[in-house]
Amino acid sequence: MAEVNSEKRRNPVRVNLPASGIRVFHSSHGSEFLMEASRHAYFEIIFVEWGGGRLIHEASSTALKSGDLIVTRPGFSHRFVDDLKEPLSLVVLCLEPNAVRGFPPFAELFTRLESVLKKHGFHFPGAGPFQESRFRDLYRSLLFAGQMAEQDEADFVPQRLWSRAAEVLILLIENLENLRSGKSETPPQSLLLEHCEDYLKTRFLEPVRIQDLAQLSRLSYRRFTHLFKKKTGKTVHEYLEERRIHYACDQLLRTGNIVHSALHSGFEDLSTFYRAFKKRTGLTPKKFLEEKKV
Repeated sequence: MAEVNSEKRRNPVRVNLPASGIRVFHSSHGSEFLMEASRHAYFEIIFVEWGGGRLIHEASSTALKSGDLIVTRPGFSHRFVDDLKEPLSLVVLCLEPNAVRGFPPFAELFTRLESVLKKHGFHFPGAGPFQESRFRDLYRSLLFAGQMAEQDEADFVPQRLWSRAAEVLILLIENLENLRSGKSETPPQSLLLEHCEDYLKTRFLEPVRIQDLAQLSRLSYRRFTHLFKKKTGKTVHEYLEERRIHYACDQLLRTGNIVHSALHSGFEDLSTFYRAFKKRTGLTPKKFLEEKKV
């Protein structure tokens, strides 16, 4: 997740919740960050974006690392202490209790979350590379929606924030219920490859690096490419190209615009798009449109 605010903080963010009762902010700690024990009147769902440190709470402390989540209740006394070599970078979702209970769909989710929290506490270590990636994406969306909310008072903007927050709760509940049912936190290679394929099904429009996929799958580059082709019958490049051309065909039929379809289908330039399109369909984009119009 790219940092939204590169400023390194020396002190905690002062939080004033808006009328909507929901706020999200980014806090990147500097080496001199200092926080006294504090209590808030709102819930916090905190994602550890980068770094490490400890959460000092009540009469104990908890080690933190990248990918962890923390859920604090109103009145929970806590403070963060950073690893001096790699200070914490946090994304914090704040929820006002009355607002939570006053939004029925979210209130139901929060009731489910609280019932699971009673069994597992408030600290949730990273649930694996793919789940961590999903949390990162959700918090990125939350930050973007939060920026929009600060600039626009339209009613739909807080609703978008609540919608993204609900997705965070759903994913968190899913992970906690898996933990309660005893499912393994370290899935076998076959399941990691399935996760990787699911990842590509939704990310095929984005730039994809094979070394990143291998890392997510906890495999070497060579081992990953071998197992991926064995499972799908295609290389990663072939798999992505096939999905992108399928999407491009839909875009062509919808818009009739070749340049739009190429650039919105994950291709960086027209020449690459034309070659891939002809190879996959046997037609040029123009000929494809002409035949479909007949």
